[in-house]
Amino acid sequence: MLFRLILAGLLLLKLTAATAFENTDTTTFKPNSREVAHFQDQYGEMNKNVPCPCIFDQGRYFYQQEINALGYVWGCREYNAEGLCLDIIRRPPAPFKILAFVANWHQQSEIFADLVQLYNAEHQPQIELVNVDEQPAQLEQYRLTEMPVLLLLQDQTEIDRLTGLHSRSQFSQWLEKKLNH
Repeated sequence: MLFRLILAGLLLLKLTAATAFENTDTTTFKPNSREVAHFQDQYGEMNKNVPCPCIFDQGRYFYQQEINALGYVWGCREYNAEGLCLDIIRRPPAPFKILAFVANWHQQSEIFADLVQLYNAEHQPQIELVNVDEQPAQLEQYRLTEMPVLLLLQDQTEIDRLTGLHSRSQFSQWLEKKLNH
């Protein structure tokens, strides 16, 4: 009798653990798998190519981990005691921030500043013009050794930089390529 009770308890525990991640408030998982068949949240609905929660498994909940996929940043909302991801979430990526660094002492900086102003008049997002003579701490913060410099940042992390003076079309093409990548 005790054996049957233990066996029934184990079966119930296994059944509960198996279904814990099948239906959550935002995702619907295919039966007996970790594949997401449908995903819906405040950003809309997705029916295929949703990242697998298994990406976040294996005890990775001890540190934050996110992946960029399908135009969103994905993460795990909740883990179970074994480190399996129970529910995935997504958010739009942080917007790009563009900084253009110039210096009064640099001859090409004035032309570069004019290019930035022309670009800002015609495009979004806007480029922030920074004069390092007025903000010298920026030199060290962004490790600037040359002028002029255009920095592309996302989440305060440098994505890329364009150094030196370039033609208006090269300047615009570089930015469009980086922003639409």
